[in-house]
Amino acid sequence: MELLRGNDQYADRDRRTVCNNTTIEDYSGLRWGVRTFAVRLHNHIIIRFSEDGEVVVDSCGYRTATTKDRINRCLPKPWRVCQTKGVWVLWKRNDVDLIEEVPFVDGMTVPETGDGLRSTD
Repeated sequence: MELLRGNDQYADRDRRTVCNNTTIEDYSGLRWGVRTFAVRLHNHIIIRFSEDGEVVVDSCGYRTATTKDRINRCLPKPWRVCQTKGVWVLWKRNDVDLIEEVPFVDGMTVPETGDGLRSTD
């Protein structure tokens, strides 16, 4: 998420490459009234975040180490996608303890970033 916060370098571009096979694009035209950005990995939108604070994550069915890495690079702290026995979960951690564990669901809004945990399906 820090990739775009307070960073106006994207104001004059619709899309920018940030990592191998990963781009950030202005997604605002598809969400009326709120500036929104989308992170794409291999042309699949894996995370969307808006100026209003909402963060939506989606593996697009590709639960790989690379997808998890790109999502984790953008997630607001203290949230992280982790894997337990092959199952993806969202962990909310402080420096020492696990505070909350939420099952990862494609299309979900990260808790405390929008209007709660919900799937877009």
